Amino acid sequence: MIPDADTVNRLINPINGSVITSDVFGNPRTTYGLRDVGAVQLAAPVPGPLPLLGIGAAYGWSRRLRRRLRSCG
Repeated sequence: MIPDADTVNRLINPINGSVITSDVFGNPRTTYGLRDVGAVQLAAPVPGPLPLLGIGAAYGWSRRLRRRLRSCG
């Protein structure tokens, strides 16, 4: 727990300078002047199927390229 969470150690939003009072689930960030260091932050979204299709396409292209290079040399 972090002391003085409502005064000196308060969390400031870097975009607009407002004080962050709740996490992404709406739970309070501070209780009785203490901040829970395990509070939840918003994480990056999990990539969908499009990057996986890109990986598959790159693998297929590299196989054809390797096959073409083997036949030349």
